[in-house]
Amino acid sequence: LDLKKFDNHKPVKFEKPKRAVILWNHRWEYDKNPEQFFNALFELDEHGIDFRLVVFGESYKKHPAVFDVAKTKLADKILHFGYADNFDEYAKWLWAADMLPVTSVQDFFGASIIEAMYCNVVSLLPERLAYLEHIPEQFHSTFFYHERNFIIKRQRRIMDVSYLRVMNTRQYAMKYDWSNMIARSDESMDMVVNQTAV
Repeated sequence: LDLKKFDNHKPVKFEKPKRAVILWNHRWEYDKNPEQFFNALFELDEHGIDFRLVVFGESYKKHPAVFDVAKTKLADKILHFGYADNFDEYAKWLWAADMLPVTSVQDFFGASIIEAMYCNVVSLLPERLAYLEHIPEQFHSTFFYHERNFIIKRQRRIMDVSYLRVMNTRQYAMKYDWSNMIARSDESMDMVVNQTAV
């Protein structure tokens, strides 16, 4: 991934909202499990927990209905909802976001998650799929969940911007930047060449 390009789009002067900004930056598809994501936010709202919301993605004619419900039900919390017109806009909102609760039931890697982590967005990840490889095992208890109502159980800590905004998730994403992957790719190619030569 070309993650360092996000650095060129980091706002020089940008004051984050006072409330935690929750992010969705995945496809609007059923395999990303948007129902669990938005139902958790509806429950937070019902408990009187204030937050802000940034939702990226293209709204095709056929998409999960919960997106339309959320756009109405959480209207007073929405900072952005829908497609980003350009990369600068996308990057700007990633830098503004605080938390990315991931609910996907199918994902081969999670490039959008790594992009968010690079911009220091704290990801709450399910204990499955490829996500376990992204975070060192000693920190799994901080970033992974297995409860159904994962946001409600962690609401006090994860809505505390003084806690969220000092975490360094960028360090876990950096290993996937192309500048760091070059050496690994070269080593793999050398191994193939050396084995073929023998």
